[in-house]
Amino acid sequence: MKKILYLLSLTFLLAQDSEEKNVWSVTYMKPKPDNVAQFEKGLADHVAKHHPADGWSEYHFQVVSGPNLGTYIKFSGPHSWKSFDERVRSQADFDHSRRHIRPHLDLDQSYTSSEYWVYSKELSYNPAMWTFAHLSYNYTTPGSGSDYIEFLEGFKKAKIIAESEQSHEIYKIVSGSNPDTWIWAYPMEKMEDMSSTASLGGGGEFLQDALGKSEADRINDIYQKVTKSRMRQVIKFRPELSTSIGNDEN
Repeated sequence: MKKILYLLSLTFLLAQDSEEKNVWSVTYMKPKPDNVAQFEKGLADHVAKHHPADGWSEYHFQVVSGPNLGTYIKFSGPHSWKSFDERVRSQADFDHSRRHIRPHLDLDQSYTSSEYWVYSKELSYNPAMWTFAHLSYNYTTPGSGSDYIEFLEGFKKAKIIAESEQSHEIYKIVSGSNPDTWIWAYPMEKMEDMSSTASLGGGGEFLQDALGKSEADRINDIYQKVTKSRMRQVIKFRPELSTSIGNDEN
């Protein structure tokens, strides 16, 4: 008997193909409160008919905590930039979405255009499979990209020294309402794993133990200087609403 694999890793999907395929198209959709069942039915049917594994894949997550609670996030990828030029969306795909998904959306709460996230292998640490993911949106000041990268490099170095078991993946929003946003994705298998990503004390002691007080203070100073604010939310993978990513023999 075969069963659907209920875990997803955006980075593992990327690793199966060319290194240049590190771009994700990300869209937020919020169904009307009374239309959730119809929305999910239409979305599942749409993906099954128009987004197969060997086509333009789509993976859907549901936001289960944070300011976007009740929203669904569509990840399409991994793509190269060239693939967006080459894609030809069929009229049947467009028409099906318009008939079976769009009528159930709260258009005042849904984004009608996509963001583009670019994954950084160099700045990520020990990527893992997602059943849930704890996403931390770091909103930085314009023009501070090189400083923030220096902070990210220092944080990853500390994890390597400490042989940390906690994974994190780094994505940069390069087009969207706030293109100065960096996203930390903490993969989780279950909600219990939140205990390792929601520390009340921050990362100060961890950095100091790994890098020494002087370097830890320098790294923290960079972070505090360039980070304006943060937003966090937890998302849950919905495989039944997504392109199939493989089967396991049971």
